[in-house]
Amino acid sequence: MNQPENSPMSFRSDGPSRALRKRAESLLNKAGKDVDTVLWGDIKALVHELQVHQVELEFQNVELREAESKLSESRDHYSDLYDFAPVGYLTIEADTKIIEANLTTAKMLGVNRGDLISSKFSDFVDRDAQDELYIFRRKVFASKKVSNCELLIRRADGTTRNVRLQCAAASTTTSGKASCHAALIDITSEKEAEEELRIQEDWNHAILNAAVDVIITIDQQGVIVAANPATEKIFGYSPAEMEGQNLSMLMPSPDRKKHDGYLANYQKTGEGHVIGVGREVTGRRKDGSTFPADLAVGEADQMGYYTGIIRDISFRSRMKEEARKKHDFSESLIEATQSIILVLDCEGRVVRYNKVLEQISGRSLVECEGSDWFETFLPVEDQSQVRELFRSVTLVSPTSTNINSIVTPLGRLRKIEWQSAPLRDAEGSVIGIVCSGTDVTDRLLLEQEVFRASEEEKVCIAQDLHDGLGSLLIGISYLFASMVEDLRRGKAVEAKAIKRVTDSLAEANDQARDLAHGLIGISDQPNALPGAIKRLIDWVRSTSNLACRFKAPSDIIMITNTVIGNHVFRIAQEAVNNAIRHSGAKLLTLRIKPLEDGRFALTVLDNGSGFDLEKLSDRGIGLRTMQYRAHAIGAMLRIKRRKKGGTRVECLFSNRLGPETP
Repeated sequence: MNQPENSPMSFRSDGPSRALRKRAESLLNKAGKDVDTVLWGDIKALVHELQVHQVELEFQNVELREAESKLSESRDHYSDLYDFAPVGYLTIEADTKIIEANLTTAKMLGVNRGDLISSKFSDFVDRDAQDELYIFRRKVFASKKVSNCELLIRRADGTTRNVRLQCAAASTTTSGKASCHAALIDITSEKEAEEELRIQEDWNHAILNAAVDVIITIDQQGVIVAANPATEKIFGYSPAEMEGQNLSMLMPSPDRKKHDGYLANYQKTGEGHVIGVGREVTGRRKDGSTFPADLAVGEADQMGYYTGIIRDISFRSRMKEEARKKHDFSESLIEATQSIILVLDCEGRVVRYNKVLEQISGRSLVECEGSDWFETFLPVEDQSQVRELFRSVTLVSPTSTNINSIVTPLGRLRKIEWQSAPLRDAEGSVIGIVCSGTDVTDRLLLEQEVFRASEEEKVCIAQDLHDGLGSLLIGISYLFASMVEDLRRGKAVEAKAIKRVTDSLAEANDQARDLAHGLIGISDQPNALPGAIKRLIDWVRSTSNLACRFKAPSDIIMITNTVIGNHVFRIAQEAVNNAIRHSGAKLLTLRIKPLEDGRFALTVLDNGSGFDLEKLSDRGIGLRTMQYRAHAIGAMLRIKRRKKGGTRVECLFSNRLGPETP
């Protein structure tokens, strides 16, 4: 009977089957029975039994293989649980020799597991904890119960960790020694947290004791459960006297009677009268006196307690009242003065101005507070110049004086003369500027008219000197020349004497011309200023050894305002005279050029000795005259010492004084 090779009924030819077959044949041979004598029916029965037995063996083999697989899986699972558990597991003998240990233990101690087995656990325990370990071992093997202790272990790399050791006695080992099973738990983080908590508690306790403010904790009934030492200084009660008493003891009437109601209402509705808000209250001392105090109350979540901080503000209240009185006095002065008072912050925004400026500008403080001063009050063409002055006051100059225009809502310009100074806080930091101003519009108009008349008079005088005295002197010179000629024809007059007279008269004529040159300004032609400056340079060249240069673009915008042109020319003339008289310069340079913002720049440079700017007011009337002329036309005058030596005089001016100027 043929069976498939993979049938359970077939005889397998693999290794285990062949071995089993050989054993069967060996047993059969030992039986000694001749197969030939066996009946055919018995043979068939025997074959059937053998086949059935083979099938049974096959089933048993399959079951054994499945059991072996499950056992292997269970072993691997146990190994994972044991080796990779979050705590260390180990078996140690009474002398702390390590018999078994998982990978977590090896990692915790900082060694390989192979090196850990047979080593002593006590070798990893800090020296100061050896006695504690010894007592713990005796306890474990004596009680036969699970015991715990905390130890400081030292890892192989020298670092230390705090651990909790849990041990229970076990059966003896194969060597016959007593052993115990142990769990090793790293509690370093727990210990560090405990230490941080202890430090924080000590710190909080120190803060409470050192605090100058009263700190009180009450329960939901308003009973004081804790208070710091500051209560005795402020209220006159010691913490011991206050604990167990109702907080209302620190309140005067009527708050004393209402306090419990406030607290109950908050607990019912969550709407705090003081809790979570903070306010100024009145406190009552042990002697019955009262004082103003700041009270801030907070609720400890889920604990049912409230903590309040109370600060005595008696001194602050007095200072506040004094400051209020001073403020009221200052306000009355500001409003009573006839000068403009203006305060700007560091960004140039309006903080405050008085009624005088409201009347002049036509703008109320209410509508302009917080607005940009330059954009709101100044003509567009003046804004960049005045901003620059503002920055110089806030960053450099202690004080500043200047004249600039403000524009009213109706478009009228008013000239204001300003005195500005930085405004500082208690630490000395600049927080803005304070300006006092005077409306000088009418005064400037008058000065311009006076100046115009003065200039016209100077022109007349100069012309008289030039055309009258000069012509006369020249006539006298010609007369004497004729006399010299006659004498040469035989008359008895010495020619040398008459020649000296002629030279003296010529010198007088030159002086008269110089005088006329100093008195005459510029003409009323639009391009007169560059020409006048050029003539000034020519005069310097002819009367001194000073080298002079003049630079001006050929397409320069014409100066149409004669008043401005004359002032600028006189500033240039004074700067040149100062350079000649005081600087000892060898080179003088004059420049005039237009700027991008529509203004013009007149610059006078010399390479002389320069001078101390702090002593500017001590250098005579000349420099003061230059400043006056610059202010009169709304120009910016800068006088600086040059880095390479000498002085730089710069006048920045526009082509207009404003519509009020004739």
